[in-house]
Amino acid sequence: MKERSEIVILIAVSVISSLLLYLPFALNIDAVLGVKLPVTGIQVLERYYDGPLYVVVSKTFYTPASPLYSANFLPASYFARTCLDILS
Repeated sequence: MKERSEIVILIAVSVISSLLLYLPFALNIDAVLGVKLPVTGIQVLERYYDGPLYVVVSKTFYTPASPLYSANFLPASYFARTCLDILS
């Protein structure tokens, strides 16, 4: 029973945090806690969402022969270029 309640808590935290993230965009709020939201609205989240790319890098450590790169249909050099673009 304890395991089931832990799963319910994890699901609730996930759903609530997702709602909090998207709520300002759904309600067309101009600012949240003094932070102005861009005119582009929710597109700003889509533009800067690159979480899966960082997961691939953390799992492969930039090893070019890793099969994880083929899952994204991107060459290994793409991930190194992205990292170098951020640093420059």
